[in-house]
Amino acid sequence: MGLTASFPPELGALSFLTYITIKNNSFHGPLPIEILNLPRLKVFDIGNNEFSGEIPAWLGKLPRIERLLLYGNRFYDSIPVSIFNLTSLLTLSLQNNQLSGGIPREVGNMTILEDLFLDGNQLTEIPSEIGKLGRLKRLNLESNLISGPVPGGIFNLSSLIALDLTRNNFTGGLPDDICENLPALKGLYLSVNHLSGRLPSTLWRCENIVDVGMADNEFTGSIPTNFGNLTWAKQIVLWGNYLSGTIPIKACKYMDYIQRIYNNISYFWLNFSKMLFHICYYPHFKPPPPQHKL
Repeated sequence: MGLTASFPPELGALSFLTYITIKNNSFHGPLPIEILNLPRLKVFDIGNNEFSGEIPAWLGKLPRIERLLLYGNRFYDSIPVSIFNLTSLLTLSLQNNQLSGGIPREVGNMTILEDLFLDGNQLTEIPSEIGKLGRLKRLNLESNLISGPVPGGIFNLSSLIALDLTRNNFTGGLPDDICENLPALKGLYLSVNHLSGRLPSTLWRCENIVDVGMADNEFTGSIPTNFGNLTWAKQIVLWGNYLSGTIPIKACKYMDYIQRIYNNISYFWLNFSKMLFHICYYPHFKPPPPQHKL
């Protein structure tokens, strides 16, 4: 059974502390300001508890903090601008709270940030300054209320390994040269939005990509034939669009999994032992309408 208590302010007297983790308990109430008496603190992990209220602005005064993990609590209201004064921060994890409003433009100050997890909130806007995070490896904004085009600067984050914008209200198209400045990208997750236009014809140039999710959008046209060059990909998810054509057989036979409904395309696969055989074909049938956006 997890611990149930408020955060003990007496910890503020232990000025030598560099690491605090009380994750996966039932701590509750506000955070005590005595935490500011811990000038050596580098890791503060209170994930999956029952802390509530606004995120304290004074957290932005922790001088050496590198990993700030407040995920899975009941924090609400906007993200305080002061958090983005933490220029030594490597990981900021605020997912699965009740945060609202836009991501402050000051996010661009965090130039050595590697992981930004804001999924599972009610955020509504991404500033263009997010394109300044040149060392960012993982960006997760899944399950928010963000609308409008995807900021172009995101596709210039050359260190990015995983980009997850699933379950928002993004509109507009994707740049055809999406992989030109994303050489490290392994996971691209854009499903359940309102993205439209054609699929990027140069996606195969993402030489490290293994997982692509573009389901339940409004993409149109045929699948680019050079998708057949994605022989290293493990999963491509395209259902719930207005696409036609086939994924060439040389890509199909290497994939572990292809989701394949609600398009003008269809796939048949058999899993036999550890071998996976795919037959890709184009039957002539009228697709049902896309699934309801969640």
